[in-house]
Amino acid sequence: MNSKAVAGVVIAVVIVGVVGILMFPRLTPVATTFHIEEQLPDELTDVSLFFGDLEDTNLSISFVDDATLFYSMDIALYEPASAANAFRQRWVGSTTYSFAALTRIRSMNVTVGTGIPYSFGVWGENLDSTIAYDNGALVGHEVTYEATGTMLFTLTEDVTMSNNSDLYLRGVSESSPLNALYLDIDLQAGVEGELRIGSIPIAFVDRIGWTWDGFDSYDTVVGSPSLNIVVARCDQVYANLLD
Repeated sequence: MNSKAVAGVVIAVVIVGVVGILMFPRLTPVATTFHIEEQLPDELTDVSLFFGDLEDTNLSISFVDDATLFYSMDIALYEPASAANAFRQRWVGSTTYSFAALTRIRSMNVTVGTGIPYSFGVWGENLDSTIAYDNGALVGHEVTYEATGTMLFTLTEDVTMSNNSDLYLRGVSESSPLNALYLDIDLQAGVEGELRIGSIPIAFVDRIGWTWDGFDSYDTVVGSPSLNIVVARCDQVYANLLD
């Protein structure tokens, strides 16, 4: 083959390669379900997990007796999307991990471990949520929940509380309240509890050791540490309170 023929072949290959790239660009995978998981970083001693911009989502947050697990998330979308277009994850400072929805998420099951104390923050609209401290969970300093829809908060005796913990459970605004809040609280011996609800209607499944103070709260006997629950912008509270 002469030099002109060789040059022609090389040029043809290059042209075909370029056309192939233009005709078949690299595709970003899209899906309706995602599983993401991470082990607990060695340097982390406590953490706040924030979940924001959720809409029409069934959210579940629970604990599993695994000291090495940071989080495991199973996410289902309403419509197919790439992970980059469905949600964003990032650290905010050294102890806050943020998850923000970029599209509507149908369901989100979050499982965390028992290696460190966890605090949570949730913001959204029309959520059906459950947060359950159980299975040896280490209770963090704070839970902030601000959304419309319904919410169940559970705390059992099978947890460790080494510090006071504050729960702020409320709707988005007075005109966009939390429709219903369900509380299932079983305090460990010695832990003090306070539920501040103001004039929000409340119905009890059971109430043992929690006394109405005649003003705006139900309280247990003084103890340490304390669990302080503040409810606002809510249509109805249903509670099972055990001391």
